[in-house]
Amino acid sequence: MRAFNGVPQLDIDISRSDESGAHAWMTSICGPHDLSVARPGHIGFRHVGRVLNTATIGYIEYGTDAQIAVDELAHFDNFCISLPVAGSQELTLQGRSIFSDQNTGCIIAPFQAQRLSMDKLCKKIQLTLPSALLQEKLEHLLGRQVSARLEFSPTIDATSGASGNWWGLIKYYLNESPLGLSAFGKMHLAAEIESIIVKSLLFSQPSNYTDELIKTSEKSIPPHIKKARAFIELNAKYELSLEDIETAAGISRYKLLTDFKKSMNTSPMAYLKKYRLTKIREALLSDRSCANVSTIALSWGCTHLGRFSTEYRALFGESPSVTSRRFESKGK
Repeated sequence: MRAFNGVPQLDIDISRSDESGAHAWMTSICGPHDLSVARPGHIGFRHVGRVLNTATIGYIEYGTDAQIAVDELAHFDNFCISLPVAGSQELTLQGRSIFSDQNTGCIIAPFQAQRLSMDKLCKKIQLTLPSALLQEKLEHLLGRQVSARLEFSPTIDATSGASGNWWGLIKYYLNESPLGLSAFGKMHLAAEIESIIVKSLLFSQPSNYTDELIKTSEKSIPPHIKKARAFIELNAKYELSLEDIETAAGISRYKLLTDFKKSMNTSPMAYLKKYRLTKIREALLSDRSCANVSTIALSWGCTHLGRFSTEYRALFGESPSVTSRRFESKGK
């Protein structure tokens, strides 16, 4: 973090035209690593973003083909999670190559030997999260100390499921929030946003603690809310009202709305809508037939197709027909 007259400067807007300058800056952000570029005289490095509390969030580009290498013995103690918004990158880890583009992010983990190769067009969202921060939040969620090192799956889907929603959250904070990055300068808000990002990552991205996190989370949900949730999921293809759900749960409407919000962080009807849209997306990705979009939507109780398309785009960042077309060729 930079400082001016002893006051932390939280805004990041760094440009470098030399390899050593780019390397030095990213070492201060991520930790020790090696950097090599294909054309040192054509580097156009830029990092624009924000320091939250102990984490950083923003955009990075090198302007030329670049490779980052992390030595297993180096004191690289951060999770660097990135998703290209242009171009692509490839992570090599334990003999495995992982391709990363606009649909798939990747995670450089601490204490592991790995290489990340970026093409010259690669501009990406990157979050740098200290491992100590993730351990702190993990222990808070589990209610105990952990001894085994946190290990995520190195690929992080940006198109669907919980991880897709997580990337949607990150993009919202970066691009769409009415508060904008400038609001992160208020440290109490920055710490809260950082906590939300890390906790939602722990629940959305598969790791060696996923099963325990799910069990712990389920224990905190009251039986009547579990009953309401199960009723919604079982009957999501049919027309449902709030009265139907409260009757199934056997509680008053006030208690249903209050406890559902507390446990699920949403309302029963919003949960129903999101559940339907997620199931429709799963069907589209499986069916890979654009002609069946309307049929699939109608089968899940979405009778207003115009509204359905708008809500689908708002949740997943693309229209349902684009989802089908994007995956159609893969099924042939």
